[in-house]
Amino acid sequence: MKLLTITALILVIALTGQAQHFDQEEHIFIVEIDPLPFAMGGVGGHFGWSPKKSAHFSFGLSMIAGPEYPDFFINMNDKNKDQGWGVKINQGMGLWSHYYFREKNEGWFAGLQLFTQEMELSNENFPGETDKTNTVMVAAQGGYMWYPFPKTNLYLRPWAGFGYQDVVSGSFEPDEVDPDLEVGDKTFHLNKLMPFATFHIG
Repeated sequence: MKLLTITALILVIALTGQAQHFDQEEHIFIVEIDPLPFAMGGVGGHFGWSPKKSAHFSFGLSMIAGPEYPDFFINMNDKNKDQGWGVKINQGMGLWSHYYFREKNEGWFAGLQLFTQEMELSNENFPGETDKTNTVMVAAQGGYMWYPFPKTNLYLRPWAGFGYQDVVSGSFEPDEVDPDLEVGDKTFHLNKLMPFATFHIG
């Protein structure tokens, strides 16, 4: 229901616009929703800005809260398989930059993202016990911005990426960070290389 409501609002705003995509001679501000976090039980969205004097670059902020990892993400590391793990992203925030090869907010793009999140770990073998840790990810991404309806600002932005993540907070030992990745006597094994793909509606 949350996803449908937000999608409907974006559709109304975009479909009532009369511009052919965006006026490239002005500052451009965009708002997007990401259906993937909604499908995982949370919320997610992006806010973006394309400077007036920039012909190809866009910059933005991404936010996520509440989604739970499906088994596919947990089991990407074989050591987590069939161990009873649950992973929830309490909140996350990132900065991104995209370069559009044609012109800003049109067609193919490539970019970088820096993202940090708080992970809450649980394990069905230890009911009621959880642990939290914070990770940071650096990711490369690419995709395509497509306008399916003429004379509107509504767009779809499918994209995919590949990132490297690691723990940035936990208990500090003399020479390293001891990550908080344990529930009971089990240790969650963070998958440091993360592929991902989704699409945005904006």
